[in-house]
Amino acid sequence: MARPRASRRAFTILELLVVVFLIALLAILAVTQFLKSSEVARADQAINFIQQIAAAQHMYTLSQSQAAANAAIGQITNTCNDNLGCSTSNTNPQCNLVRCSFLSKRDWDQFGYAVFALNPSDSSLDAATCGFPMPAGANNPVACAKRKTCGAGVTGSCVPSGSRFATWGYVIDSTGQLFAIGGAVAEENATVVSPPPH
Repeated sequence: MARPRASRRAFTILELLVVVFLIALLAILAVTQFLKSSEVARADQAINFIQQIAAAQHMYTLSQSQAAANAAIGQITNTCNDNLGCSTSNTNPQCNLVRCSFLSKRDWDQFGYAVFALNPSDSSLDAATCGFPMPAGANNPVACAKRKTCGAGVTGSCVPSGSRFATWGYVIDSTGQLFAIGGAVAEENATVVSPPPH
């Protein structure tokens, strides 16, 4: 007696398309979550650096005259890693935070954001320095960070200007309060400020 053969049913084109669609959907969700996690890590690093800058500004103010400390404003870049020594007559006075060993030398330009030292006594230039308006309630901002957008002369990682991650920034004031600007990933202790900078 012959045994009946089990019928083998092949996958239909529709079933294969559904499987491919589900795999593509899961891949999109995974990539989106990865990008968000990467941005959160960059934001944490930016917050860490502006907290270090705020502490360095405070120590620099204690060791130098108030006028020298007030002049130490601007972007911290790799030019600050030079060996000019700690002098208030140097160009780029914000670099004295590194030159005087209040901040460590590192590759400042490689990061996906720009960090700035601000003048805690005069906030009139802070908006121009950081590239976004200072948040209401910030008591003498001392440091800020903003996400780098790709363009001419931008070094390190950057995001396209139309990206949803392109508008974030952080400000820390002299009391240590942190302000999340625009699309910034907010920490528990950060005050969120809207709308995003232009």
